Amino acid sequence: KIDVGLFFELTGTSLTKLVLLGSVRATIADLGDDIPKLLQLRFDVVGLVDFPKSIVEVDATLINSKALYTFHLTGDLAFRIGWGSRPYLLLSFGGFHPRFDPKPAQFPSLTRLALTLDTAMAGLFFRAEAYLAITSNTVQFGGRLEVGYKLGPFNLVGFLGLDAIIQFS
Repeated sequence: KIDVGLFFELTGTSLTKLVLLGSVRATIADLGDDIPKLLQLRFDVVGLVDFPKSIVEVDATLINSKALYTFHLTGDLAFRIGWGSRPYLLLSFGGFHPRFDPKPAQFPSLTRLALTLDTAMAGLFFRAEAYLAITSNTVQFGGRLEVGYKLGPFNLVGFLGLDAIIQFS
C-alpha cells in the first residue's frame, strides 16, 4: 500500500519545487489461520525536486517494521542527484563507508539498516547492521554483527565488522 501527497511550488508561472510526502507499506503473511506476519515493512518517505538548485533529494526511514515475528527492522535510505555545475549521484541504504565524504551533496546522517532481536530471554541480545552505497565513482558496503549476554554487572559481547569501498577512476 502506498499513500502519497504531492506539493508544487510556483514562482510566477514557473514551477520551482516539487515535494513528495508518503508512506510505503508491505506485508508478507504466513498462510495460517490468524495470519501472522513473516515480514512487515513501512517506509516513510520525503522527496524534493528543486529546479533552481538542480537537485533531487529523497529520504526514507523504516518505521514499525518486523521480520520473522521477533526481529525489529530499522534504518534509513537516501538518494541525491545533482545536475548543475558539479553533477553527482548518491544512493545509500544505511549510510556510507566511515571515511567517505559525500560532498558536494547535502546528505543527512543515516542510521544503518539493522535487524535487532526482540527476545523475552533476559540478558541475551543480537544485532546485525549493514549499509550499501553507490555513488558516481564508488561502491561501498559493510556491516556489523553483535551478539552478547548481560548478567547483572557483567557483559559478554562479541562482534564482527566489515567496511569496504571500491573506487573507480
